[in-house]
Amino acid sequence: MGGDWNEEPTDDFLSGLDAEQVDALLAGTQEEDIQAGMDVPVENDFMGQSQGTSQNAGEALALVSAQSQEIIAEAKEEAEKIKEAALMDAQAEIEVLRQSAYEEGKGEGYEAGYNEAVKQVEQQKMQLLEERKQLEAEYQELADNLEPKFVEALTDIYEKVFQVDLQKEHDILMHLIASTMHKMEGSSNYLIHVSKEDYSYVNSKKEELLAASVSANASIELVEDVTLGPNDCIIETDGGIFDCGLGTQLEELSQKLRLLSYRVD
Repeated sequence: MGGDWNEEPTDDFLSGLDAEQVDALLAGTQEEDIQAGMDVPVENDFMGQSQGTSQNAGEALALVSAQSQEIIAEAKEEAEKIKEAALMDAQAEIEVLRQSAYEEGKGEGYEAGYNEAVKQVEQQKMQLLEERKQLEAEYQELADNLEPKFVEALTDIYEKVFQVDLQKEHDILMHLIASTMHKMEGSSNYLIHVSKEDYSYVNSKKEELLAASVSANASIELVEDVTLGPNDCIIETDGGIFDCGLGTQLEELSQKLRLLSYRVD
């Protein structure tokens, strides 16, 4: 399950990709409108509780981001060192040629020696420019190859953090449900499907979920759905059906990261 079954999928940042490329990247992806709000704040009492349980996840993601930036910085620094070393070698060789031409000029004539030196310096300059272009191309290739690897690493960490550390935290599911309801403008009747593992806890928080709704006359009916696993959730409303479970949110995030790292040659 994965999204608002009544809405058209969007492709705001996919221009340039043909259908087969997108299909391969988004295999198994549900429509984007189904993830209705991991980033929508809901001002009620239980939202503060979910922030506490999510702190470890935030710290882990911040650490991974810092490490990724450090690796990229090291790669860039190494490329700069290579370019600087090549430039210094070329300049040293140019100086040797200049001095040699000067010495030859003293014996064969200043003008002839000077012209030869200028010719050799120009040749060396062109060679240096070609080497610089090659180094820049190698650096860009290194950066392009590293970016998808970082995406895979970040995706793995997201999966480990959410599925291992937070899987048993009911407040995370409550946050996802409340955020989705808060974003459903015009809806007042909610049929919420949750797993049998989560049913009792969610049922005890119905009043808080009602407070998360934008409708003053909202009604909530909970259904214990045996087809759902822990932290899975499907919300049916007059406006459509939304899958706001933790697994769906993680999959959507993974797909977006992969699309952002994709480059058209």
